Amino acid sequence: MKRTASIVLVLLAAACGDGAATLPNGTFRLVAETLGGSATPSERLHGALRVTDSAVALGVVTSQMTAALGAYTEKDGDVIVTNGPTYSLTVDGDRVILAQGTQNRWTFEPFTPAASNTLAVTGSVTVPSGQAALDHPRVAMIFVSRDMPYVNSPRDDQALNFTGATASFDLTRTDGPLGIEVIEWDSRTVVTSIGYIVVYEDKNNSSNLNELATCTTTTIDCIRAISPVFIAYRSGDAPNLAASQYAQLRNGWTHALAAQHRSVGKLGLVSIDEGAYRHDLTVGSASAVTIPQFDVSVQ
Repeated sequence: MKRTASIVLVLLAAACGDGAATLPNGTFRLVAETLGGSATPSERLHGALRVTDSAVALGVVTSQMTAALGAYTEKDGDVIVTNGPTYSLTVDGDRVILAQGTQNRWTFEPFTPAASNTLAVTGSVTVPSGQAALDHPRVAMIFVSRDMPYVNSPRDDQALNFTGATASFDLTRTDGPLGIEVIEWDSRTVVTSIGYIVVYEDKNNSSNLNELATCTTTTIDCIRAISPVFIAYRSGDAPNLAASQYAQLRNGWTHALAAQHRSVGKLGLVSIDEGAYRHDLTVGSASAVTIPQFDVSVQ
């Protein structure tokens, strides 16, 4: 099913407060959602909740965008995010239910995620009616690097062939990250990878993204759209990774949401559920693109 809008709800917080924690530890999948009093169709549900002794990470992708990040307390049945919203909390058997008022409600059930070296990465690109055609349009999966602004491989870069206003793409991963895509945390066995899905104008017609820049700052290539959902990989654990803004990523490939980790003070990532997510992107104004920046330095 094609979506005309994306929703991202992200909560990444460190636990605090008096008494025993109300939230049970574990990993939970979004199984139901009500927004504005209306139930979200099951095929559009993408979300996960992860709770440990010290932190909670919530990411939901459906039909609007909001963020609530920071430390939290529990009081009178509420989860109160520091300098953020309050969620009423219900634990019904093995279900965890978060709500805001009577109109918005998210229900999670426990699941056991399986680490995988494969991930379906598919979607579409739409150029709205009345907007100028793109100059040599392409879509690419590019990765964060410690040594340069980004790294990319020709296998993850495709020309967009439009039928009318829309073109489809498939950048599915069938193995682990390439060496150039790996960020090491402790040793070669403790690694992460962070990928963007970008739509760009290949202005020099080189069949490759030559610069990660917006159209207002370059005449070589320029980014016209970025998916709000990222591609992430994790393998293993190390103290510096556990203390970082990427500590809540699950092992293997996952789709993930960006979240400002208040206690770390940097933009991090939260894995969502294992369901197939489609990156259906609409190209907007050339000046409207913002390129997120992830810090992957070792502390």
